Amino acid sequence: MVISDHPRISGRTKTRVLECIRELGYRPDPVARALVTGRSSLIGLVVPDTANPFFADIFRGAEHAAREKGYHILLNNGSYRLDDEEKRVGELLDLKIGGLIASPPLSDARQIRRSMWTRLHERQFPLVLLNRDVEPGIFHQISPDNLQGVRLSTDLLVRLGHKRVAYISGTPEILPVCQRLAAYKQFAAQFGFDRDARLIETSSFTARGGYEACQRLWRRLRRKPTAIMALTDTIAAGALKYLREAGVNVPGDVSLMGFDGTPQSEFSLIGITTIEMPIYEMGRKAVEILDQAIKHPAGTPQSVTMPVRLIERESTGPVRSITRVTKIR
Repeated sequence: MVISDHPRISGRTKTRVLECIRELGYRPDPVARALVTGRSSLIGLVVPDTANPFFADIFRGAEHAAREKGYHILLNNGSYRLDDEEKRVGELLDLKIGGLIASPPLSDARQIRRSMWTRLHERQFPLVLLNRDVEPGIFHQISPDNLQGVRLSTDLLVRLGHKRVAYISGTPEILPVCQRLAAYKQFAAQFGFDRDARLIETSSFTARGGYEACQRLWRRLRRKPTAIMALTDTIAAGALKYLREAGVNVPGDVSLMGFDGTPQSEFSLIGITTIEMPIYEMGRKAVEILDQAIKHPAGTPQSVTMPVRLIERESTGPVRSITRVTKIR
């Protein structure tokens, strides 16, 4: 009652108890408190890859917000397989977490209505989907404005005179990957980009994947693209490494664009033009939404779209015909 600052406790008693707390080094037991109050201060955060700079910054924002609100985060490395992801979530539920923030590897919005996710919805368990935009939204969710981000990218390339634009998408084909690819195809048609299916390549979510995807793209195209758009900054960094090794000048021979706005794009040997998302703020906002869901479990699900902005750097420039490639690997 002293720790909770209950008004029934006198000042004298409070002083004596606080002295005992200091002498004994007493710390409240969060598990015992959860049993009494029915609320746990533990919240789970499950992301596909904790080594990815994008999710590292998400965690940083989420942890700061959690500390401010009295929560402790259990970070869990998830998976790009839905079944494995559900096992990780199940393990966190066994620890009696009070709420969950997750980025399930959904490729189709209908998958959110299966097995575990359906049961969580029926229980009104506090859950926020991170970096996912599911329609219709049955859970709270937060995601960047992918459509606007791709539009800003294509707008820039159009202003620079590019028409033959390649796109390196991602695999596995989870929701944000599919949504960005669909947006690219939409704006490519709108702006009159070359209609050549060979201009689209896929990559894993790694720099190595971007390197190899760009290599495949460059080797198979006799008529080279004048610009390459990559799904993420990490993939763009890998593509940049291949182009430099192949003797292709960036941006003189080919412009390169990333997406996410991670430090990797800013501090690459050539600054990579990118779409900056408020990654840290997304982590904070996810915790704020979850906090409200914990306190008001029957509330209407929120779908929050975070704004994005174009960051133009050295990797993009006006279109110019490729005259010579000194080395191809």
